[in-house]
Amino acid sequence: MLWAEAHSTAEDTAPAVAEACTRLRVAMGEGPIDLVLAFFNARHVPAAEDIAATVKAALSPGCFAAASGVGIVTTEHEIEFGPALVLLGARLPGVEIRPFVMASSAWGEAMTDAQEFARHTPGVEGAELVIVLADPFTL
Repeated sequence: MLWAEAHSTAEDTAPAVAEACTRLRVAMGEGPIDLVLAFFNARHVPAAEDIAATVKAALSPGCFAAASGVGIVTTEHEIEFGPALVLLGARLPGVEIRPFVMASSAWGEAMTDAQEFARHTPGVEGAELVIVLADPFTL
């Protein structure tokens, strides 16, 4: 397995995501990237769809997910002020990735009832790891 992080503090989204994609590709080297997670702050939220399109075109990840936040963490530090965009990439040979989206209206019951959680998260049963990117304002 290989994990790598790349980030940018460029003011504009297009150069920021291009810079992070280039750095991540260099860090990952040749070969497939199975998972890319993107984290960005409010400066880049209006261009979220552009971030997704650029990452998918540049890196062709097997699975891509993204979330916005206030403090964006890199391998070096947390960026709380100014623009920030981070990509976390992984090469996971032999690992099956099954993404799911759960509507905020389902969280309450799903967090207290295993059957309800399973109903909203197909393919998660038996998983060794579940990564949840949650909306802190509605969770």
